[in-house]
Amino acid sequence: MNTLIIGAPDSHVTKKLLNNKLLNVQFLINNLKDFHQDINIEEIIKYHLDESYFYFSEKDQKNYQNFFEKNFNTFSFQFMRRGSKTLDIYELRNFFACYYYGFSNILKQKKIDLMIFFSFPHLGYDFILYQLAKIYNIKTILMYPTIIPNKHFMVKSIEDLGSFDEKRINNQVFVNPKSLHKMRDKYVLEQKDSLAARIKKFQRIKIDRQIFKKLILKLLIKLKIIYRDDINNQLKRYKNNLKKVEKSFEEIQSKTKSKKIIYIPLHRQPELTTSVLGGHYEDQLLAIERLSAFSKDEWIVVVKENPFQTSFQRDSFFFKRIKYLKNVFLIDNKINSKKVLDISDLTATVGGTIGFESLIENKKTLVFGNAWFKNCHGVLRVNDKTTDNEINNFINSKFDKNRSEKDLINILSTSYSGVIELKRTERLKDFDPIINADLFDKNINKFIKDNFN
Repeated sequence: MNTLIIGAPDSHVTKKLLNNKLLNVQFLINNLKDFHQDINIEEIIKYHLDESYFYFSEKDQKNYQNFFEKNFNTFSFQFMRRGSKTLDIYELRNFFACYYYGFSNILKQKKIDLMIFFSFPHLGYDFILYQLAKIYNIKTILMYPTIIPNKHFMVKSIEDLGSFDEKRINNQVFVNPKSLHKMRDKYVLEQKDSLAARIKKFQRIKIDRQIFKKLILKLLIKLKIIYRDDINNQLKRYKNNLKKVEKSFEEIQSKTKSKKIIYIPLHRQPELTTSVLGGHYEDQLLAIERLSAFSKDEWIVVVKENPFQTSFQRDSFFFKRIKYLKNVFLIDNKINSKKVLDISDLTATVGGTIGFESLIENKKTLVFGNAWFKNCHGVLRVNDKTTDNEINNFINSKFDKNRSEKDLINILSTSYSGVIELKRTERLKDFDPIINADLFDKNINKFIKDNFN
């Protein structure tokens, strides 16, 4: 199978797959500094495709408008991860068109039969590749990390995440009810440490590289020679807006008299979970507005901002929009999420860990996105057609702890061994990149034979 590989974790995995007899690797897109790449991910996002890949096809042109109407919105939300204010809408449209024609040309030239994504497409360019694969009937393998550091899901399409079939149970993975709690605690701690370290590193780099530039800009702004709404001003405005609306734990409790609580902690954005798996609910306020409409005077909706959120997607009108919802309250984001979960009657999420945590604590959850646990007992997948009656029937139905745990175990048991995010190896003992590469080679072969033959 002529294969295109996107985002392999390291050179060991890439080299192993290049020698795989089932894969005739034709094209590599990665960020590896110690291995060949046909396209560098950072370069393609920053500067676009090399002009040598451009080719205008009449057939592609006839299909373009339909492709644009279906995919431009999602692409634009994903591509803005490169930084707000970088492109106007018209130039963004030009980026989209050039990706479309350029990638179409590559796929046809190389006669690609299979694309392997080591992450769900979430950067814009990879989303276009994924959608082109559907048009050209190219097979796809996509990987997504689980709450277990050395396990990942492998699926044929984004929609398959969380699907369960007994034939897909993998003997490499063993999960039992007792281990579910440990997995939850370990994953939450890992995410907290990882995000804190990344933000600290980012802030240090920004200070080191831009200290003189910022001093000059600050002086020019103070002298009113120029006007500049830089990232520091945006962040300051965001923190001030957040401080105005956040309430203490005690204030939230005082509002719960005779009312039930729906708890929805927000995702940090930009993030794969919302930009890919969220669908329309990449706009998290859309989910909050739906909860507010359902709650009326019987419930209150408690929202907790992600403690690692920056000003991205959180400017003044974010808070003005949420202010109109009279039964929605933001709780201090420094409060431990478990504490809020304990007083809640129901949780909601686009696709975050809180849904998994709720099930572990024997509480139901509403899911607005394509979460890996969406098909578990105790979960209701909500979309724009879900009625209040359906939500009420779900809430009033009996929760079966054993059934929920069994569903979680079954889904996790469909995962494969192997680390796709090398940053997670810090918590693994005796991680061996050679063994990791062998696992991917073996697992991809098994997946191909099970799904494509």
